[in-house]
Amino acid sequence: MVALPKDCLRQPIGRLRTITARKHSRFRESIACPSRRLRCIVRRNSGRRIHKVRVHNVVAWFTEAANALVFAQLVAAFVTAIATIALWRVTRVLAVETKTLAAMTSRPFVVCSAESSPVSANSFNLVLRNTGNATAFDVKLQLSPPIANPDGSPLADETITKWEISLLPPGQALTKYAGFGPDIHDKTYTANVSWASLPGASVRESLAYKFEAKDGFQGGVITKGPHHIAEEIEKLRKQLASETK
Repeated sequence: MVALPKDCLRQPIGRLRTITARKHSRFRESIACPSRRLRCIVRRNSGRRIHKVRVHNVVAWFTEAANALVFAQLVAAFVTAIATIALWRVTRVLAVETKTLAAMTSRPFVVCSAESSPVSANSFNLVLRNTGNATAFDVKLQLSPPIANPDGSPLADETITKWEISLLPPGQALTKYAGFGPDIHDKTYTANVSWASLPGASVRESLAYKFEAKDGFQGGVITKGPHHIAEEIEKLRKQLASETK
């Protein structure tokens, strides 16, 4: 007898084993697939049933009058809490703004300007006015270039004009002769004003700015004031005295 090689025998046996294993695996899969499908279907159905039961329970809970009342009270309490928080925030903002506004409106504010003199149309006055709502204390003014002396005398070697006032009530103004109109009409002045809100206070407010004398020029119009009334009364008195003689 002729002996066959071992490799020739091993190949058919290996193929047979592979085919058998494939058949067994397919058979197992065919058996396992229906069970898996069945499990998926059962899970889906059970999930739907549980969902339906939950919805039914929720609807049944709300259909009861007591439960519906409790839910309505909870919703009302939640809305009330939100509205209370919003109202608190708005009230807080208004309180802060009101405090700031009150502080701004109860402060002194001093400014300096040049205006036409009510006595003479050709003269200018330096006016220091408190436009705030509180009294300004220890008011100090530094003006450059300097203005003329009140008596009309020539200026010395001064570079600035200083003006200090102990207090200036709100709405009040103090005037000082600034000079002849044509001499200062086209000049630009630098003013530095400072004041305190309380007597002897270390905290001071200051304001620095520039202004032109022509801004306060009234075009030569004289405003009638108490001195004009006094002059007219004096004229009438002299006239009556001359007639009675």
